[in-house]
Amino acid sequence: AGKSQDNLSWNIRAMASVMLPWGISLQVRGGYNAKQITAQGYREPMYRMDAGVKKSFNKWSVSINMRDILNSRSWHGFTNGENFTQESKSWGSGRTANFTVSYSFGNMKAKKNKKEMKEDDMNPQSSSDDQMGEMGE
Repeated sequence: AGKSQDNLSWNIRAMASVMLPWGISLQVRGGYNAKQITAQGYREPMYRMDAGVKKSFNKWSVSINMRDILNSRSWHGFTNGENFTQESKSWGSGRTANFTVSYSFGNMKAKKNKKEMKEDDMNPQSSSDDQMGEMGE
């Protein structure tokens, strides 16, 4: 019989998007994973944070994004057995920044197909009374 372990684990993820003056948008994402009990040990808590800023100019946009701002995306765990103990560490890709310039061309709005357009033209405002009448015919 093995040793009893309490295995409550939780995590939280949050995102905030804000429109700033001059048409600039800011987005920040973060998360926290609490300590996790595994079959033969545990994994230490982990936290992370990413952010991005975007400015649009008509069909052009410029954005700057930074991943792992706190350079904290890593995993640290311990495994225990009858005659051994193992410590493991793993790191993500580290703090990275991206600068992107993009251009949107064409109309990005979805178009109705011809069948949907014909059905809408034939019955522009259907109510429950209209549908009942159609079913009775």
